[in-house]
Amino acid sequence: MPFQAGATVVIDFTPQPTGAEPTTPPTITSSDPTNAPVTADSTGLIATVVFDAAAAGESVTISISYTNPDGTVATGDYQGTVAAPAVPDVTSFTATLVS
Repeated sequence: MPFQAGATVVIDFTPQPTGAEPTTPPTITSSDPTNAPVTADSTGLIATVVFDAAAAGESVTISISYTNPDGTVATGDYQGTVAAPAVPDVTSFTATLVS
């Protein structure tokens, strides 16, 4: 799914199988922490990502990782290409008398 440069998105990661819950917050990372920094909430399951205009044309992956108490690792990711900011269409004009 594409991301929009200049946009802020929220990604919700749901543990699998249904009913499984991490005992500590997972780690969420961005493949481009400079142009697509990620902030996780206190549960570690909800990520907020702000896409800089410099990320346009890039493929960005937001990843989650969690180590279970038995040592097994659970991972997941959400990937998309960052689209250039939309340029609005001209819909009308305002006339201003200059002199």
